[in-house]
Amino acid sequence: MKQLSLNPHQLKSTSLHDSRGGSGCVTIANIVQQPSHTHPNYSDSSASGGGMMEDLILEAQLPVTDALLARLVEKFPAVRWYELDEDVRDAYARRVALLHRELRPALGVGDLSELVAFYNAYYWALVFAKIYQARYGFDAGIEQEAFKVLEVAPADVDWPTVERVHQAALRP
Repeated sequence: MKQLSLNPHQLKSTSLHDSRGGSGCVTIANIVQQPSHTHPNYSDSSASGGGMMEDLILEAQLPVTDALLARLVEKFPAVRWYELDEDVRDAYARRVALLHRELRPALGVGDLSELVAFYNAYYWALVFAKIYQARYGFDAGIEQEAFKVLEVAPADVDWPTVERVHQAALRP
């Protein structure tokens, strides 16, 4: 499989303390122990000694294109997509597209397993809430967005992984 080349600046805000007593940090891209579907945006880090599967896909690998926005506007017309600040809109667009199998190809990840899509959707729901509330202030409905993702968790979800995704998303 193709190994990702990660920019240290991208990882700075996406590192987790390694509670396994390892080298000190693991990246959020290396937190899931479940096998994942082969995809060019993530790879098996166990080949390099990491022992875990990459699961969270880097933001740069999830582009929010005009084509995706057009599909989202069509499918969810009540959302004021173009009235949101771009970073808020893009985080929400990623969350929505990852949860809907028919929208994933427009995000460039049409072949994700349900489990990998779920972890990424949950991450982006949390990032969306954090960015939205920093920009517009507290909103209880926005807080509920992440819980809505948890309600559709696949049966084989690993809840300790969900907690690590949660912690990663809340880091500055």
